[in-house]
Amino acid sequence: MLTVGEALGIGVMQRARLIAGAGGLGRVIRTITVMDTPDIKNWLRGGELLLSNIFVIKDNPEEQVRLVQDLAERGAAGLGIKLKRYVESIPAKMLELADSLDLPLIEMPVDCAWIDIMIPLYTEIINRQAARLSRAWEIHDTFTRAALEGRSIQGVLELLSSLTGSAAAMVDAEGNILAAHPPGSWDEAAIKWALPVAHGANGPAPPPDEAPAAENRRVFPVKAGKRLHGYVLLQAPGPISEADCTALEHAATVLALEMAKLQAISEVERRFENQLLWDLLNGNITSKEALELRARHAGMKPAPGYAVIVLDIDGFERYCLEVLRDEEKAQEVREHFVRSARSSAAFHMPSSLCMDLSDSVTVLVPVLTLDRRELMRLAAAIRNEILPALPGLTVSAGISRVCRGLGELPRAYREARQALELGKELKGAGHVTDFDELGSYRVLLTSGNRSEIESFCREILGPLEQREREQPELIETLAAFFRCNCDPIQCARELFVHPNTVRYRLRRVEALCGISLHNQEDLFNLQLALKLRRLAPGNSMRQTHRA
Repeated sequence: MLTVGEALGIGVMQRARLIAGAGGLGRVIRTITVMDTPDIKNWLRGGELLLSNIFVIKDNPEEQVRLVQDLAERGAAGLGIKLKRYVESIPAKMLELADSLDLPLIEMPVDCAWIDIMIPLYTEIINRQAARLSRAWEIHDTFTRAALEGRSIQGVLELLSSLTGSAAAMVDAEGNILAAHPPGSWDEAAIKWALPVAHGANGPAPPPDEAPAAENRRVFPVKAGKRLHGYVLLQAPGPISEADCTALEHAATVLALEMAKLQAISEVERRFENQLLWDLLNGNITSKEALELRARHAGMKPAPGYAVIVLDIDGFERYCLEVLRDEEKAQEVREHFVRSARSSAAFHMPSSLCMDLSDSVTVLVPVLTLDRRELMRLAAAIRNEILPALPGLTVSAGISRVCRGLGELPRAYREARQALELGKELKGAGHVTDFDELGSYRVLLTSGNRSEIESFCREILGPLEQREREQPELIETLAAFFRCNCDPIQCARELFVHPNTVRYRLRRVEALCGISLHNQEDLFNLQLALKLRRLAPGNSMRQTHRA
Protein backbone atom coordinates (compact mmCIF):
# COMPACT_ATOMS: atom_id res chain seq x y z
CA MET A 1 0.00 0.00 0.00
CA LEU A 2 1.28 3.46 -0.94
CA THR A 3 0.49 6.32 1.44
CA VAL A 4 0.31 10.01 0.57
CA GLY A 5 3.37 10.67 2.72
CA GLU A 6 5.38 8.04 0.82
CA ALA A 7 4.17 9.38 -2.55
CA LEU A 8 5.68 12.78 -1.74
CA GLY A 9 9.11 11.17 -2.02
CA ILE A 10 8.63 9.64 -5.49
CA GLY A 11 9.69 11.27 -8.79
CA VAL A 12 8.44 14.80 -9.48
CA MET A 13 6.29 14.56 -6.35
CA GLN A 14 9.45 15.42 -4.44
CA ARG A 15 8.97 18.96 -5.76
CA ALA A 16 5.35 19.08 -4.56
CA ARG A 17 4.47 20.97 -1.37
CA LEU A 18 1.98 19.90 1.32
CA ILE A 19 -0.08 23.00 2.17
CA ALA A 20 -2.85 21.51 4.40
CA GLY A 21 -4.15 18.27 5.90
CA ALA A 22 -0.88 16.97 7.31
CA GLY A 23 -2.87 14.65 9.61
CA GLY A 24 -3.89 12.59 6.57
CA LEU A 25 -0.44 11.68 5.23
CA GLY A 26 -1.14 8.07 6.20
CA ARG A 27 -4.09 7.82 3.79
CA VAL A 28 -3.61 5.04 1.24
CA ILE A 29 -3.50 5.82 -2.50
CA ARG A 30 -5.26 3.08 -4.48
CA THR A 31 -5.64 4.94 -7.75
CA ILE A 32 -4.99 8.34 -9.35
CA THR A 33 -7.55 10.36 -11.29
CA VAL A 34 -7.87 13.81 -12.87
CA MET A 35 -10.78 16.16 -12.19
CA ASP A 36 -12.53 17.18 -15.39
CA THR A 37 -16.11 17.77 -14.18
CA PRO A 38 -17.70 19.69 -11.30
CA ASP A 39 -19.60 16.59 -10.06
CA ILE A 40 -16.44 14.54 -9.61
CA LYS A 41 -17.67 13.17 -6.26
CA ASN A 42 -20.18 10.97 -8.13
CA TRP A 43 -17.28 9.07 -9.71
CA LEU A 44 -15.15 8.50 -6.63
CA ARG A 45 -14.90 5.08 -4.94
CA GLY A 46 -12.35 5.84 -2.21
CA GLY A 47 -8.56 5.90 -2.11
CA GLU A 48 -8.11 8.30 -5.07
CA LEU A 49 -5.39 10.91 -5.31
CA LEU A 50 -7.28 13.57 -7.25
CA LEU A 51 -5.21 15.83 -9.54
CA SER A 52 -6.75 19.14 -10.64
CA ASN A 53 -6.12 22.70 -11.70
CA ILE A 54 -9.71 23.41 -10.49
CA PHE A 55 -10.41 25.18 -13.76
CA VAL A 56 -14.04 24.00 -13.77
CA ILE A 57 -14.69 25.71 -10.40
CA LYS A 58 -12.08 28.47 -10.51
CA ASP A 59 -14.67 31.22 -10.15
CA ASN A 60 -16.70 29.55 -7.40
CA PRO A 61 -15.00 29.64 -3.93
CA GLU A 62 -17.97 27.82 -2.38
CA GLU A 63 -17.59 24.92 -4.80
CA GLN A 64 -13.87 24.81 -4.03
CA VAL A 65 -14.60 24.41 -0.32
CA ARG A 66 -17.33 21.84 -1.08
CA LEU A 67 -14.81 19.84 -3.13
CA VAL A 68 -12.71 19.25 0.00
CA GLN A 69 -15.82 18.17 1.92
CA ASP A 70 -16.88 15.77 -0.85
CA LEU A 71 -13.43 14.19 -1.13
CA ALA A 72 -13.28 13.58 2.61
CA GLU A 73 -16.76 12.03 2.63
CA ARG A 74 -15.89 9.71 -0.26
CA GLY A 75 -12.66 8.55 1.39
CA ALA A 76 -10.28 10.05 -1.15
CA ALA A 77 -6.56 9.90 -0.40
CA GLY A 78 -5.84 13.56 -1.14
CA LEU A 79 -6.07 16.49 -3.56
CA GLY A 80 -3.17 17.72 -5.74
CA ILE A 81 -3.65 21.20 -7.23
CA LYS A 82 -1.67 23.15 -9.82
CA LEU A 83 -1.67 26.85 -8.98
CA LYS A 84 -0.66 29.96 -10.94
CA ARG A 85 -2.39 28.90 -14.20
CA TYR A 86 -6.07 29.46 -13.44
CA VAL A 87 -6.06 29.99 -9.67
CA GLU A 88 -3.41 32.04 -7.92
CA SER A 89 -3.98 30.73 -4.38
CA ILE A 90 -6.13 28.39 -2.30
CA PRO A 91 -8.95 30.02 -0.28
CA ALA A 92 -8.26 30.12 3.45
CA LYS A 93 -11.55 28.30 4.18
CA MET A 94 -10.49 25.46 1.91
CA LEU A 95 -7.18 25.12 3.77
CA GLU A 96 -8.89 25.25 7.16
CA LEU A 97 -11.39 22.57 6.17
CA ALA A 98 -8.65 20.29 4.79
CA ASP A 99 -6.76 20.60 8.09
CA SER A 100 -9.88 19.85 10.13
CA LEU A 101 -10.72 16.80 7.97
CA ASP A 102 -7.10 15.56 7.71
CA LEU A 103 -7.35 15.56 3.91
CA PRO A 104 -3.91 16.24 2.37
CA LEU A 105 -3.88 19.30 0.07
CA ILE A 106 -0.77 19.30 -2.14
CA GLU A 107 0.52 22.08 -4.39
CA MET A 108 1.84 20.34 -7.50
CA PRO A 109 4.75 21.56 -9.66
CA VAL A 110 3.22 23.82 -12.32
CA ASP A 111 5.72 22.79 -15.01
CA CYS A 112 5.05 19.04 -15.03
CA ALA A 113 2.42 17.07 -16.92
CA TRP A 114 -0.07 14.88 -15.07
CA ILE A 115 1.40 11.81 -16.78
CA ASP A 116 4.80 12.61 -15.21
CA ILE A 117 3.14 12.28 -11.81
CA MET A 118 0.87 9.32 -12.56
CA ILE A 119 3.38 6.91 -14.15
CA PRO A 120 5.90 6.83 -11.25
CA LEU A 121 3.08 6.52 -8.68
CA TYR A 122 1.27 3.78 -10.59
CA THR A 123 4.57 1.95 -11.02
CA GLU A 124 5.15 2.04 -7.29
CA ILE A 125 1.57 0.92 -6.53
CA ILE A 126 1.81 -2.01 -8.97
CA ASN A 127 5.24 -3.03 -7.69
CA ARG A 128 3.94 -3.04 -4.13
CA GLN A 129 0.86 -5.02 -5.13
CA ALA A 130 3.07 -7.53 -6.92
CA ALA A 131 5.29 -7.85 -3.86
CA ARG A 132 2.21 -8.25 -1.66
CA LEU A 133 0.78 -10.92 -3.97
CA SER A 134 4.12 -12.71 -4.04
CA ARG A 135 4.27 -12.64 -0.24
CA ALA A 136 0.65 -13.81 -0.01
CA TRP A 137 1.40 -16.70 -2.37
CA GLU A 138 4.46 -17.63 -0.32
CA ILE A 139 2.32 -17.66 2.85
CA HIS A 140 -0.43 -19.64 1.10
CA ASP A 141 2.07 -22.20 -0.21
CA THR A 142 3.74 -22.55 3.19
CA PHE A 143 0.50 -23.21 5.05
CA THR A 144 -0.81 -25.50 2.29
CA ARG A 145 2.26 -27.68 2.79
CA ALA A 146 1.69 -27.53 6.54
CA ALA A 147 -1.89 -28.76 6.06
CA LEU A 148 -0.77 -31.59 3.77
CA GLU A 149 1.94 -32.60 6.24
CA GLY A 150 -0.64 -32.73 9.03
CA ARG A 151 1.21 -30.37 11.32
CA SER A 152 0.06 -30.30 14.93
CA ILE A 153 -1.44 -27.22 16.54
CA GLN A 154 1.93 -26.46 18.11
CA GLY A 155 3.65 -26.89 14.74
CA VAL A 156 1.27 -24.49 13.00
CA LEU A 157 1.82 -21.87 15.69
CA GLU A 158 5.58 -22.23 15.38
CA LEU A 159 5.25 -21.69 11.63
CA LEU A 160 3.04 -18.63 12.13
CA SER A 161 5.45 -17.20 14.65
CA SER A 162 8.46 -17.68 12.35
CA LEU A 163 6.68 -16.04 9.38
CA THR A 164 5.54 -12.99 11.33
CA GLY A 165 8.21 -12.62 14.00
CA SER A 166 5.41 -12.51 16.58
CA ALA A 167 4.17 -14.56 19.51
CA ALA A 168 1.28 -16.85 18.55
CA ALA A 169 -1.25 -18.84 20.57
CA MET A 170 -4.50 -20.73 20.20
CA VAL A 171 -7.26 -20.70 22.80
CA ASP A 172 -10.58 -22.50 22.90
CA ALA A 173 -13.91 -20.65 22.90
CA GLU A 174 -13.76 -20.24 26.71
CA GLY A 175 -10.23 -18.76 26.67
CA ASN A 176 -8.23 -21.80 27.77
CA ILE A 177 -4.79 -21.89 26.13
CA LEU A 178 -4.41 -24.96 23.90
CA ALA A 179 -0.90 -24.21 22.56
CA ALA A 180 1.51 -21.29 22.26
CA HIS A 181 4.81 -20.25 20.73
CA PRO A 182 7.27 -19.34 22.08
CA PRO A 183 6.42 -21.71 24.96
CA GLY A 184 5.48 -19.87 28.14
CA SER A 185 4.97 -16.56 26.34
CA TRP A 186 1.23 -16.50 27.08
CA ASP A 187 -0.86 -16.76 30.21
CA GLU A 188 -4.49 -16.06 31.09
CA ALA A 189 -3.82 -12.37 31.71
CA ALA A 190 -2.03 -12.06 28.37
CA ILE A 191 -5.05 -13.27 26.37
CA LYS A 192 -7.88 -11.34 28.03
CA TRP A 193 -7.69 -8.66 25.36
CA ALA A 194 -8.51 -11.28 22.73
CA LEU A 195 -11.76 -12.56 24.22
CA PRO A 196 -14.92 -10.68 23.29
CA VAL A 197 -16.69 -12.12 26.33
CA ALA A 198 -15.59 -12.80 29.88
CA HIS A 199 -13.53 -15.92 30.59
CA GLY A 200 -15.77 -18.96 31.07
CA ALA A 201 -18.88 -17.44 29.46
CA ASN A 202 -21.53 -19.85 28.18
CA GLY A 203 -21.49 -20.87 24.58
CA PRO A 204 -19.36 -19.73 21.69
CA ALA A 205 -18.04 -16.16 21.88
CA PRO A 206 -19.34 -13.52 19.48
CA PRO A 207 -17.19 -12.37 16.54
CA PRO A 208 -13.74 -11.24 17.70
CA ASP A 209 -13.99 -7.89 15.95
CA GLU A 210 -15.79 -6.79 19.12
CA ALA A 211 -12.58 -7.27 21.09
CA PRO A 212 -10.39 -4.26 21.85
CA ALA A 213 -8.12 -3.55 18.87
CA ALA A 214 -4.44 -2.66 18.94
CA GLU A 215 -1.78 -2.07 16.30
CA ASN A 216 0.42 -4.89 17.57
CA ARG A 217 -2.12 -7.69 18.11
CA ARG A 218 -4.81 -9.55 16.23
CA VAL A 219 -7.30 -12.33 16.93
CA PHE A 220 -8.98 -14.55 14.34
CA PRO A 221 -11.64 -17.26 14.83
CA VAL A 222 -10.84 -20.90 14.13
CA LYS A 223 -14.04 -22.30 12.63
CA ALA A 224 -14.96 -25.47 10.75
CA GLY A 225 -18.47 -25.08 9.37
CA LYS A 226 -20.64 -23.72 12.17
CA ARG A 227 -18.37 -25.11 14.88
CA LEU A 228 -16.20 -22.53 16.65
CA HIS A 229 -13.09 -24.31 17.93
CA GLY A 230 -11.48 -21.21 19.40
CA TYR A 231 -9.22 -18.32 18.37
CA VAL A 232 -5.68 -17.93 17.08
CA LEU A 233 -3.88 -14.93 18.55
CA LEU A 234 -0.94 -12.88 17.32
CA GLN A 235 1.03 -10.34 19.32
CA ALA A 236 3.93 -8.54 17.64
CA PRO A 237 6.68 -6.27 18.97
CA GLY A 238 5.47 -3.57 16.55
CA PRO A 239 2.53 -2.80 14.24
CA ILE A 240 1.11 -5.86 12.50
CA SER A 241 1.38 -5.74 8.71
CA GLU A 242 -1.09 -6.83 6.06
CA ALA A 243 1.13 -9.86 5.35
CA ASP A 244 0.98 -10.80 9.04
CA CYS A 245 -2.83 -10.68 8.89
CA THR A 246 -2.77 -12.88 5.79
CA ALA A 247 -0.55 -15.39 7.60
CA LEU A 248 -2.92 -15.29 10.59
CA GLU A 249 -5.93 -16.12 8.40
CA HIS A 250 -4.12 -18.99 6.67
CA ALA A 251 -2.98 -20.33 10.05
CA ALA A 252 -6.60 -20.24 11.26
CA THR A 253 -7.67 -22.30 8.26
CA VAL A 254 -5.00 -24.97 8.86
CA LEU A 255 -5.81 -25.00 12.58
CA ALA A 256 -9.51 -25.47 11.76
CA LEU A 257 -8.60 -28.52 9.64
CA GLU A 258 -6.47 -29.92 12.45
CA MET A 259 -9.20 -29.31 15.03
CA ALA A 260 -11.79 -30.94 12.77
CA LYS A 261 -9.51 -33.97 12.44
CA LEU A 262 -8.98 -34.17 16.18
CA GLN A 263 -12.71 -33.74 16.71
CA ALA A 264 -13.47 -36.61 14.34
CA ILE A 265 -11.01 -38.85 16.21
CA SER A 266 -12.49 -37.73 19.52
CA GLU A 267 -16.02 -38.47 18.31
CA VAL A 268 -15.03 -42.02 17.31
CA GLU A 269 -13.41 -42.57 20.71
CA ARG A 270 -16.41 -41.03 22.41
CA ARG A 271 -18.85 -43.31 20.56
CA PHE A 272 -16.71 -46.34 21.41
CA GLU A 273 -16.57 -45.33 25.08
CA ASN A 274 -20.31 -44.64 25.12
CA GLN A 275 -21.11 -48.03 23.62
CA LEU A 276 -18.73 -49.88 25.94
CA LEU A 277 -20.07 -48.18 29.06
CA TRP A 278 -23.67 -48.70 27.92
CA ASP A 279 -22.99 -52.42 27.52
CA LEU A 280 -21.24 -52.60 30.89
CA LEU A 281 -23.95 -50.72 32.78
CA ASN A 282 -26.82 -52.60 31.20
CA GLY A 283 -25.38 -56.11 31.53
CA ASN A 284 -25.07 -56.67 27.79
CA ILE A 285 -21.70 -58.41 28.23
CA THR A 286 -22.06 -61.65 30.17
CA SER A 287 -18.58 -63.10 29.80
CA LYS A 288 -16.19 -62.01 32.55
CA GLU A 289 -13.23 -62.36 30.17
CA ALA A 290 -14.96 -60.20 27.53
CA LEU A 291 -15.80 -57.60 30.18
CA GLU A 292 -12.20 -57.29 31.29
CA LEU A 293 -10.85 -57.33 27.73
CA ARG A 294 -13.10 -54.47 26.53
CA ALA A 295 -12.45 -52.45 29.69
CA ARG A 296 -8.68 -52.76 29.22
CA HIS A 297 -9.02 -51.81 25.55
CA ALA A 298 -10.83 -48.62 26.64
CA GLY A 299 -7.88 -47.73 28.89
CA MET A 300 -9.52 -48.55 32.24
CA LYS A 301 -7.16 -50.15 34.72
CA PRO A 302 -8.34 -53.01 36.96
CA ALA A 303 -9.38 -51.86 40.43
CA PRO A 304 -10.64 -53.44 43.69
CA GLY A 305 -14.00 -51.75 43.16
CA TYR A 306 -16.04 -49.42 41.00
CA ALA A 307 -18.61 -46.71 41.60
CA VAL A 308 -20.99 -44.97 39.21
CA ILE A 309 -21.78 -41.24 39.22
CA VAL A 310 -24.65 -39.88 37.14
CA LEU A 311 -24.86 -36.11 36.49
CA ASP A 312 -27.98 -34.53 35.02
CA ILE A 313 -29.06 -31.02 33.98
CA ASP A 314 -32.13 -30.20 36.07
CA GLY A 315 -35.29 -29.31 34.16
CA PHE A 316 -33.45 -29.13 30.85
CA GLU A 317 -36.41 -30.07 28.69
CA ARG A 318 -38.50 -27.25 30.16
CA TYR A 319 -35.53 -24.87 29.84
CA CYS A 320 -35.26 -25.69 26.12
CA LEU A 321 -38.99 -25.13 25.52
CA GLU A 322 -39.42 -21.99 27.63
CA VAL A 323 -36.03 -20.22 27.42
CA LEU A 324 -33.94 -21.40 24.46
CA ARG A 325 -36.74 -22.23 22.02
CA ASP A 326 -34.09 -23.29 19.52
CA GLU A 327 -32.81 -26.84 19.03
CA GLU A 328 -29.42 -25.64 17.73
CA LYS A 329 -28.86 -23.58 20.89
CA ALA A 330 -30.03 -26.50 23.01
CA GLN A 331 -27.51 -28.75 21.29
CA GLU A 332 -24.73 -26.21 21.99
CA VAL A 333 -25.63 -26.23 25.70
CA ARG A 334 -25.63 -30.05 25.75
CA GLU A 335 -22.22 -30.13 24.08
CA HIS A 336 -20.79 -27.65 26.58
CA PHE A 337 -22.19 -29.75 29.41
CA VAL A 338 -20.78 -33.00 28.04
CA ARG A 339 -17.35 -31.54 27.25
CA SER A 340 -17.09 -29.90 30.67
CA ALA A 341 -18.16 -33.07 32.48
CA ARG A 342 -15.78 -35.32 30.53
CA SER A 343 -12.88 -32.88 30.94
CA SER A 344 -13.47 -32.53 34.68
CA ALA A 345 -13.82 -36.30 35.20
CA ALA A 346 -10.61 -36.95 33.24
CA PHE A 347 -8.77 -34.33 35.33
CA HIS A 348 -9.89 -35.66 38.73
CA MET A 349 -9.89 -39.37 37.82
CA PRO A 350 -7.79 -40.05 34.67
CA SER A 351 -8.73 -43.75 34.50
CA SER A 352 -12.48 -43.12 34.61
CA LEU A 353 -14.86 -43.77 31.68
CA CYS A 354 -17.71 -41.48 30.63
CA MET A 355 -20.99 -42.01 28.81
CA ASP A 356 -23.16 -39.12 27.65
CA LEU A 357 -26.84 -39.61 26.99
CA SER A 358 -28.96 -36.57 26.07
CA ASP A 359 -28.64 -34.17 29.05
CA SER A 360 -26.90 -36.58 31.43
CA VAL A 361 -23.35 -37.88 31.81
CA THR A 362 -22.45 -41.13 33.57
CA VAL A 363 -18.96 -41.57 35.03
CA LEU A 364 -17.54 -44.99 35.91
CA VAL A 365 -14.93 -44.49 38.64
CA PRO A 366 -12.36 -47.17 39.53
CA VAL A 367 -12.22 -47.14 43.34
CA LEU A 368 -8.83 -47.64 44.92
CA THR A 369 -8.76 -45.93 48.32
CA LEU A 370 -11.77 -43.66 47.92
CA ASP A 371 -14.23 -43.71 50.79
CA ARG A 372 -17.80 -42.42 50.56
CA ARG A 373 -16.83 -38.86 51.52
CA GLU A 374 -14.14 -38.73 48.82
CA LEU A 375 -16.66 -39.96 46.23
CA MET A 376 -19.05 -37.22 47.33
CA ARG A 377 -16.27 -34.63 47.02
CA LEU A 378 -15.35 -35.96 43.58
CA ALA A 379 -18.95 -35.74 42.34
CA ALA A 380 -19.36 -32.26 43.85
CA ALA A 381 -16.09 -31.09 42.22
CA ILE A 382 -17.20 -32.30 38.78
CA ARG A 383 -20.62 -30.70 39.22
CA ASN A 384 -19.14 -27.37 40.37
CA GLU A 385 -16.74 -27.25 37.40
CA ILE A 386 -19.64 -27.86 35.01
CA LEU A 387 -21.83 -25.05 36.32
CA PRO A 388 -19.91 -22.10 34.74
CA ALA A 389 -20.73 -23.58 31.33
CA LEU A 390 -24.46 -23.64 32.19
CA PRO A 391 -25.51 -20.19 33.47
CA GLY A 392 -29.03 -20.17 34.84
CA LEU A 393 -29.10 -23.98 35.20
CA THR A 394 -28.35 -26.43 37.99
CA VAL A 395 -26.86 -29.92 37.90
CA SER A 396 -27.76 -32.82 40.21
CA ALA A 397 -25.69 -35.95 40.78
CA GLY A 398 -26.31 -39.44 42.13
CA ILE A 399 -23.64 -41.86 43.44
CA SER A 400 -23.91 -45.63 43.66
CA ARG A 401 -22.47 -47.92 46.30
CA VAL A 402 -19.11 -49.48 45.48
CA CYS A 403 -19.34 -52.74 43.57
CA ARG A 404 -16.61 -55.37 43.70
CA GLY A 405 -16.45 -56.33 40.04
CA LEU A 406 -17.47 -55.27 36.55
CA GLY A 407 -20.32 -57.78 36.61
CA GLU A 408 -22.06 -55.75 39.34
CA LEU A 409 -22.09 -52.53 37.33
CA PRO A 410 -25.77 -52.82 36.22
CA ARG A 411 -26.77 -52.78 39.89
CA ALA A 412 -24.49 -49.81 40.58
CA TYR A 413 -25.93 -47.93 37.60
CA ARG A 414 -29.48 -48.47 38.89
CA GLU A 415 -28.41 -47.24 42.31
CA ALA A 416 -26.82 -44.08 40.89
CA ARG A 417 -29.95 -43.32 38.82
CA GLN A 418 -32.14 -43.94 41.87
CA ALA A 419 -29.95 -41.68 44.03
CA LEU A 420 -30.18 -38.97 41.38
CA GLU A 421 -33.97 -39.10 41.02
CA LEU A 422 -34.82 -39.54 44.71
CA GLY A 423 -32.23 -36.92 45.62
CA LYS A 424 -34.11 -34.40 43.46
CA GLU A 425 -37.37 -35.37 45.16
CA LEU A 426 -35.97 -35.15 48.68
CA LYS A 427 -33.44 -32.31 48.45
CA GLY A 428 -34.54 -30.40 45.39
CA ALA A 429 -32.44 -29.62 42.31
CA GLY A 430 -28.71 -28.98 42.32
CA HIS A 431 -27.55 -31.46 44.98
CA VAL A 432 -25.28 -34.51 45.13
CA THR A 433 -26.94 -37.58 46.64
CA ASP A 434 -25.25 -40.79 47.76
CA PHE A 435 -27.32 -43.97 47.46
CA ASP A 436 -26.55 -44.79 51.11
CA GLU A 437 -28.22 -41.50 52.14
CA LEU A 438 -31.61 -42.65 50.88
CA GLY A 439 -32.26 -45.16 53.64
CA SER A 440 -35.80 -46.50 53.45
CA TYR A 441 -36.75 -44.06 50.69
CA ARG A 442 -35.01 -46.16 48.05
CA VAL A 443 -37.38 -49.02 48.89
CA LEU A 444 -40.54 -46.99 49.33
CA LEU A 445 -40.75 -45.46 45.87
CA THR A 446 -39.78 -48.63 44.04
CA SER A 447 -41.80 -51.22 45.99
CA GLY A 448 -45.17 -50.37 44.42
CA ASN A 449 -46.77 -48.31 41.73
CA ARG A 450 -47.38 -44.61 42.26
CA SER A 451 -51.18 -44.82 42.41
CA GLU A 452 -51.05 -47.43 45.20
CA ILE A 453 -48.63 -45.29 47.18
CA GLU A 454 -50.85 -42.20 46.81
CA SER A 455 -53.90 -44.23 47.81
CA PHE A 456 -52.10 -45.45 50.95
CA CYS A 457 -51.16 -41.89 51.92
CA ARG A 458 -54.73 -40.66 51.47
CA GLU A 459 -56.03 -43.52 53.57
CA ILE A 460 -53.70 -42.78 56.49
CA LEU A 461 -53.28 -38.98 56.34
CA GLY A 462 -56.42 -37.96 54.46
CA PRO A 463 -58.29 -36.56 57.51
CA LEU A 464 -55.25 -34.45 58.46
CA GLU A 465 -54.69 -33.21 54.90
CA GLN A 466 -58.33 -32.11 54.67
CA ARG A 467 -57.74 -29.83 57.66
CA GLU A 468 -54.20 -28.84 56.70
CA ARG A 469 -55.16 -25.31 55.63
CA GLU A 470 -56.96 -24.57 58.93
CA GLN A 471 -54.72 -26.67 61.20
CA PRO A 472 -51.30 -27.11 59.56
CA GLU A 473 -49.78 -27.64 62.98
CA LEU A 474 -51.22 -31.16 63.21
CA ILE A 475 -49.02 -32.69 60.47
CA GLU A 476 -46.10 -30.50 61.56
CA THR A 477 -46.39 -31.76 65.15
CA LEU A 478 -46.75 -35.37 64.03
CA ALA A 479 -43.59 -35.17 61.91
CA ALA A 480 -41.66 -33.55 64.79
CA PHE A 481 -43.01 -36.23 67.16
CA PHE A 482 -41.39 -38.96 65.07
CA ARG A 483 -38.15 -37.02 64.70
CA CYS A 484 -37.97 -36.80 68.48
CA ASN A 485 -38.38 -40.57 68.93
CA CYS A 486 -42.01 -40.17 70.04
CA ASP A 487 -40.97 -38.03 73.04
CA PRO A 488 -43.60 -35.26 73.54
CA ILE A 489 -41.28 -33.26 75.83
CA GLN A 490 -38.46 -33.12 73.24
CA CYS A 491 -41.06 -32.46 70.54
CA ALA A 492 -42.36 -29.45 72.49
CA ARG A 493 -38.83 -28.04 72.77
CA GLU A 494 -38.28 -28.39 69.02
CA LEU A 495 -41.59 -26.67 68.23
CA PHE A 496 -41.20 -24.01 71.01
CA VAL A 497 -44.61 -24.89 72.51
CA HIS A 498 -45.83 -26.29 75.84
CA PRO A 499 -45.80 -30.11 76.21
CA ASN A 500 -49.54 -30.03 76.87
CA THR A 501 -50.01 -28.34 73.47
CA VAL A 502 -48.17 -31.24 71.84
CA ARG A 503 -50.29 -33.79 73.71
CA TYR A 504 -53.49 -31.98 72.70
CA ARG A 505 -52.49 -31.95 69.02
CA LEU A 506 -51.56 -35.65 69.12
CA ARG A 507 -54.96 -36.47 70.64
CA ARG A 508 -56.56 -34.53 67.77
CA VAL A 509 -54.54 -36.64 65.30
CA GLU A 510 -55.75 -39.83 66.97
CA ALA A 511 -59.36 -38.67 66.92
CA LEU A 512 -59.33 -37.49 63.28
CA CYS A 513 -57.48 -40.54 61.92
CA GLY A 514 -59.16 -43.09 64.15
CA ILE A 515 -55.89 -44.56 65.37
CA SER A 516 -53.88 -44.87 68.57
CA LEU A 517 -50.35 -43.60 68.98
CA HIS A 518 -49.81 -46.40 71.50
CA ASN A 519 -50.36 -49.00 68.79
CA GLN A 520 -47.13 -50.01 67.03
CA GLU A 521 -48.91 -50.81 63.75
CA ASP A 522 -50.59 -47.38 63.68
CA LEU A 523 -47.28 -45.68 64.49
CA PHE A 524 -45.54 -47.52 61.65
CA ASN A 525 -48.29 -46.67 59.14
CA LEU A 526 -48.26 -42.98 60.12
CA GLN A 527 -44.48 -42.69 59.83
CA LEU A 528 -44.45 -44.57 56.53
CA ALA A 529 -47.20 -42.33 55.13
CA LEU A 530 -45.26 -39.21 56.14
CA LYS A 531 -42.14 -40.46 54.35
CA LEU A 532 -44.09 -41.27 51.20
CA ARG A 533 -45.85 -37.92 51.42
CA ARG A 534 -42.51 -36.16 51.05
CA LEU A 535 -42.06 -37.85 47.68
CA ALA A 536 -45.42 -36.73 46.31
CA PRO A 537 -45.03 -34.34 43.31
CA GLY A 538 -45.98 -30.77 44.08
CA ASN A 539 -46.06 -31.31 47.84
CA SER A 540 -44.73 -28.08 49.33
CA MET A 541 -44.48 -29.67 52.78
CA ARG A 542 -41.90 -32.26 51.76
CA GLN A 543 -38.99 -29.84 52.25
CA THR A 544 -40.14 -28.71 55.70
CA HIS A 545 -41.37 -31.91 57.31
CA ARG A 546 -38.57 -34.41 57.70
CA ALA A 547 -40.21 -37.66 58.71
